[in-house]
Amino acid sequence: MTYPLLRIRYCQLLRILKEGGLGSILLPFFIAGLVKASYVGYGQEDHAIAITGILLLLCVSLQLSRKDKSFVRLHVLGWHRQMYLEYVLLTIPFAITALFTKQYYHFPLLLLILFFVPRLHINRPKVTLIPNLSRVLNPSDSIEWIAGIRNAVYTILPVYLLAIIGSFVRILPLILLWLMTATIINFYNEFEDVQSLRAIHQNARKFLHHKMLVHAKRIIFLYSPILIVNAIFNPSFIDINILFMLVQVALIIFAINMKYSSYVPATKNNTANSIVSLVIISAVVPYLLPLPLIFAFIYYKKAIRNLNQYFHD
Repeated sequence: MTYPLLRIRYCQLLRILKEGGLGSILLPFFIAGLVKASYVGYGQEDHAIAITGILLLLCVSLQLSRKDKSFVRLHVLGWHRQMYLEYVLLTIPFAITALFTKQYYHFPLLLLILFFVPRLHINRPKVTLIPNLSRVLNPSDSIEWIAGIRNAVYTILPVYLLAIIGSFVRILPLILLWLMTATIINFYNEFEDVQSLRAIHQNARKFLHHKMLVHAKRIIFLYSPILIVNAIFNPSFIDINILFMLVQVALIIFAINMKYSSYVPATKNNTANSIVSLVIISAVVPYLLPLPLIFAFIYYKKAIRNLNQYFHD
């Protein structure tokens, strides 16, 4: 039996590695760091639950946000097996480390739950909950958020409300906001036309700086009330919350730079999700926290070079 989905992912990964420059060199060390962190985490029951939950939530987020579900179901033979293998291959380097700890049962448990993830297929109503979103967000610098919120409002809204309700709990709101960031990053999979690109600035560097600043402020505005309440009820978490906020901002900046590093007007971003997923996971590993910022810087240079083709500097 052939596996076209896995072949596509393999080709996308090769393309990323070929064009990744310094990021491609750092990637093996990055993955090794995540594997080590997973092994250490699985050594403790509470951390093991968190790691398994994070891996599961990541796969659920990818499943709900992917736009090829209907096409794959109709045209790919053995679609469930192939989608299941995608999620297994994504998580197995980290989850398999559980086998070498007392929490070994987390590995088969995750594999079992992942079996049901490909069947998640939510038919959202065609009428959006926020019909006048463009009046709140400026289309010239927030086109991703307008389209993204309309498409993912039924995913984001419950997560955000749960984070608000559970803001006094120590770790719960951080996990929920991390999941929300992972969903928001998927907003940057669509490329706008050149006219939208040049709506505010005629300079690539100014355009990119403006977009990063606006979107970073938006994340801070959304997350700050929840993290402040969490810090009030958990004073020992103040430093963690500040660091968490910085990392979420770094993730958004990384997503923006990665998008524009391969920007082609009015098309879809076909960049592989592998590096994006790994960078998102790194945001919950203490000694890998600088990586979103490192990758943001790497793709910033690529984004400037690519955008210069479409601006008259």
